Amino acid sequence: MGTDYSEKEREFIASLSDDTGKDLTGWLQEISSANLASRNDIIDWLRHRGFTFAKASWLERIYHNGGRLIYADEPKAHLAGRERPANPIKQATPAVRDNVVAFKFPRPAQAPPMETIPPPPTLTSRNTSASVMSAPTHAAEDAISNGVKSLLVTAKGLRPLAEHIVKEIARAVPGANFSARAPLIVAEAPQAFVALWPNAKMLKIYGNFGAADGTRITIAEPIMKAAPPFPHMIALDDARLVDQNFRDLIHGAATRANI
Repeated sequence: MGTDYSEKEREFIASLSDDTGKDLTGWLQEISSANLASRNDIIDWLRHRGFTFAKASWLERIYHNGGRLIYADEPKAHLAGRERPANPIKQATPAVRDNVVAFKFPRPAQAPPMETIPPPPTLTSRNTSASVMSAPTHAAEDAISNGVKSLLVTAKGLRPLAEHIVKEIARAVPGANFSARAPLIVAEAPQAFVALWPNAKMLKIYGNFGAADGTRITIAEPIMKAAPPFPHMIALDDARLVDQNFRDLIHGAATRANI
């Protein structure tokens, strides 16, 4: 059954006053008074005031929508087609069920310890080679788990770009955690919201990006003959495409996964 985001949004707004002591207008005024520079700053500020990532993100989106609800005008027939993506398991290994191979991604009973990825490196060129990216600090290297490092190696010549993508995902979703679930690097905050396949020919990022546009966002392709973990995919082999639009898509995927 599809998720009725408009109904969830109305319930969230209606409960704000009882849950937090301020209604929507009050929180929008608080955000405005805080004079925060970016969307991520607003989300972090709200999370420090007790909001979950999903609800902080929702408030931030309403604030930048001029105080108007995000889903108020969407027809339910359209929303009914949206399904919540499955969540990754400890290892994304193919399973055969009724002769259909698929990656199984149920939620683990207890999430394993994961590492937080540091901010992205500075690009000094549009080239994707290692020579044009600033060398990561020792702290940044230490923050990437050995399992994630091992999977990044499989990207071969695209490894610098793969590392950059992981760090840009962390930039788009503050507090995101990463784990290696071969062949995927999975990002969670706290639910899994995107998965990177560091393929040597083309890097592929899987997630629920709202809708496939046939250009940047496509219907997700299988992973080694197994069904993908999310409905959509972004294929990248050029650092120039890791831009603000990319970060917005990642941010949106995290919001959908945590609603």
